[in-house]
Amino acid sequence: MSAPAWLLDVGGGCRAAVGLRQQVHLMHDPEVAAVPASPWHCTQVVFFGGRCVPVFDIGRWLGRDDAAGSRRYLGIYAFAAGPGHAPGFGALWLQAAPKRITVDDRQACPLPDQCTERWASIAHSCFADDSGAVPVLDLHRMFASALAVT
Repeated sequence: MSAPAWLLDVGGGCRAAVGLRQQVHLMHDPEVAAVPASPWHCTQVVFFGGRCVPVFDIGRWLGRDDAAGSRRYLGIYAFAAGPGHAPGFGALWLQAAPKRITVDDRQACPLPDQCTERWASIAHSCFADDSGAVPVLDLHRMFASALAVT
């Protein structure tokens, strides 16, 4: 079985993916607001659609701050706890515009060797392409605890 997805460059040489319908908006050089006393991986919010949306920096969370200055895109993503639940929204810093791809079940693979424990806490699966392993993000799990100190 195959499914459409977005391939995301989250910085620091890391990539991730989300389902096609999870991305609801893409911003270039957005205005964000700092949140004092927040965890180091989620120090900003963006205002979108009348909501205050947390911004999660996956590259930073994985300990790869080397590309922080070049992050110019912000993806807004929708997620739900399950069927019938109201959608929540979260944002991710990106180094480049997302790329539409198709993923097939035959591409399934283990999570990347580097930072496997961290990836396991925010990804629910992984696939491989010609450039290596790509974790598929569990946005609900990520943003339900985005402001928790880890």
